[in-house]
Amino acid sequence: MIKKKKLEPFTVHKFRYLRGWSDVDFKILHACFNFLEDFVEKEKGLENLKSQYDLYRDMSTQDRKDWNIQTKQEHKNLLIKTKQEHDEVETLYNWWKKEYVPLWKKGGWNGLYNKENEMKEQEMLVRLVVIRRVLWT
Repeated sequence: MIKKKKLEPFTVHKFRYLRGWSDVDFKILHACFNFLEDFVEKEKGLENLKSQYDLYRDMSTQDRKDWNIQTKQEHKNLLIKTKQEHDEVETLYNWWKKEYVPLWKKGGWNGLYNKENEMKEQEMLVRLVVIRRVLWT
């Protein structure tokens, strides 16, 4: 007999802004940004990225050798990259939590939704996809 596996609560995602029927394009946007929200809030992603930056910043010369960081320029580049990744995660998270207005709050297709809003959503979604490899803890 095959036993059915019970889904754990963390495998179910609820979408904060979706109401009623939603097309796939909106579901994709919301799914991706809800995962980012989970990364920041539940997995403490921004704190982890900050800790990673601090670790790199405070590395001794011997630590850098152990981590195969050969030159001061490589070390500096690593610091810049880590800071940029942190800042990008923070920017995307803040846009989603503070600036993004869901379609139904804009009055639907007859409301404030326009090409400019659509382009901003597209830009932010692409930026999120670009940094997806940073979202691990």
